[in-house]
Amino acid sequence: MSTELQPEGDRPSVRSRLDVGAGTLRERLSAGTATARERLDAGTATARERLDAGTATVRRRAETLRARWDAMDEDPPLRHAVGHRPSIGAAAAAKAVAEDASALVRAEVALAKAELQHAAKEKATGAGLLAGAGVLGWLALQGVLITIAFGLAAAGLPGWAAAGVVTLVLLIGAGIFALLGKKRLARKVGLDTTKQNVEEDVAWTKAHLPTRRPASRAS
Repeated sequence: MSTELQPEGDRPSVRSRLDVGAGTLRERLSAGTATARERLDAGTATARERLDAGTATVRRRAETLRARWDAMDEDPPLRHAVGHRPSIGAAAAAKAVAEDASALVRAEVALAKAELQHAAKEKATGAGLLAGAGVLGWLALQGVLITIAFGLAAAGLPGWAAAGVVTLVLLIGAGIFALLGKKRLARKVGLDTTKQNVEEDVAWTKAHLPTRRPASRAS
């Protein structure tokens, strides 16, 4: 079977269709990129607000705990007890400190959960960007095939240039998404705030714990 070349009168129609298709693809790509940026900014802002709120709560609990410990430091029966039972007031203060310490631990756990959720969202965003890069790469491959087909069919006519522009736009979009996704996945996300707060609380508690000395034996 012989293959007939496309008539001269149909070539402008093919070129106009390619131009319309390229414009539609550019509009969809721009709209999708803008939507992805808006969702990413909104998610990042929400995660930051939750982390700031959790950090403020932990700091308030820590200040309350430290104030209770300072009050205990001023109680001579508790601070200088040598093998004797603390007074009723000191026992109540110790109970209150234990309750505040438990509340502080719960606040630290809540902050750790918030940081882990933020880290999971960062990883999910990076994976989504890589998935978008894969889709655009597949579309770019289709564009390459269409460009080659039209180039061979047109035998050097400028109609293939429009398909080449579409392919170039898709390849650039795929490269941008791939770089953004790789950057997101490579970002170091950890429990830095929680770790720092726990270390500060442990150091402060060790420094303010009352020292108990063994009672001297009667000679």
